Amino acid sequence: MQCPRHNIEFETDKRHGVPALECPQCTGIWIETAALEQIEDRVFPGEMRKGSLKYGNHDSDLSCPHCSKTMVRFRYRANNLELDHCPDDAGYWLDKDEDKQILDLMKQRVSDLNRSGAAQVSWDRAVRGESHGILSRIKRIFK
Repeated sequence: MQCPRHNIEFETDKRHGVPALECPQCTGIWIETAALEQIEDRVFPGEMRKGSLKYGNHDSDLSCPHCSKTMVRFRYRANNLELDHCPDDAGYWLDKDEDKQILDLMKQRVSDLNRSGAAQVSWDRAVRGESHGILSRIKRIFK
């Protein structure tokens, strides 16, 4: 298979523990569909929901290295990162460092979910009158 940007043969590589085909010129990679989820799982706990993968599909300007059809471009998990995907679901083309951007976005998602969960626990305690905030501690001192 060849790079969709430079039409040169891929070199076999491994990124984030998954097999990849890398363009020696642009260092973009082709990964199979399941590999994207494996990359995400390196930083995203399995018990949390990742949300929808694809938003705003439109035709890419690249041909798929697997099937030669026009790839589909989409916003990755509603973020400001667009990825190219094989229309036959064979894999993804990731331009240089997009794999790192995916990991960064997933780390941020985990952080946001943890923060949201902690806020929900605090709210639930406050509603039940079990708040352990500074005001509650001061009130208990003077009782």
